[in-house]
Amino acid sequence: GVYNTMLWRSAGNVALGAVAWGVAGYRRPSNRAIVLHLTRGSVTCAMALLFFWGLARVPMAQSIALAYIAPILALILAAFWLKEHISLRVIVAAVAATAGIGIILAGQSQARLGHEAFVGTVAILASAILYAINIILTRMQSLAARPAETACLQSLVIVTLLVFAAPWLAVVPPTAQLLPLAGAAVLAFVSMMMLSWAYSHGEAGYLAMTEYKSFVYSAGL
Repeated sequence: GVYNTMLWRSAGNVALGAVAWGVAGYRRPSNRAIVLHLTRGSVTCAMALLFFWGLARVPMAQSIALAYIAPILALILAAFWLKEHISLRVIVAAVAATAGIGIILAGQSQARLGHEAFVGTVAILASAILYAINIILTRMQSLAARPAETACLQSLVIVTLLVFAAPWLAVVPPTAQLLPLAGAAVLAFVSMMMLSWAYSHGEAGYLAMTEYKSFVYSAGL
């Protein structure tokens, strides 16, 4: 289930983040960093739950295509919120990507996927809006905290939020799922570390465009 996947994967992220933070050298987070950890952790929790719930009901390639509104929204938010300069090249890339999304959705609209796919699509679109906000928060967070701190504390916020529902929803994962969960935790942890480092060295509007390469991966998988 989506809840338990998120709960146990995030718990693994906390453990990995704590180790990395200790190795990098622990220091008390600034007040600004704490606010950003809490904010981004909450946004990420809602975003991921919506995306994975929708992903279970919509074909993967279509899910990724729907999620591609996020970089375009992030481009607008970066200019408005962070006062970033958006080059003509990036704008042209965003327009081309938008056209590509339209072509994909036009093709998928011919498929008879049913009501479940429709509500899944709504969930993914809502997740994409949150993801655009998350991209901006990533840039702000990466300038206020080091990657290991971010990976640990953001995951801790997610686990804390999920724990409230644990008495009703949490189950101990079956043995067969432990290895996939561990793999997902490692991949998510490495991703958070690398994204945090990247967004500390580049503007959000520019880096958001790299999201489009994931369609190649999702279509292949």
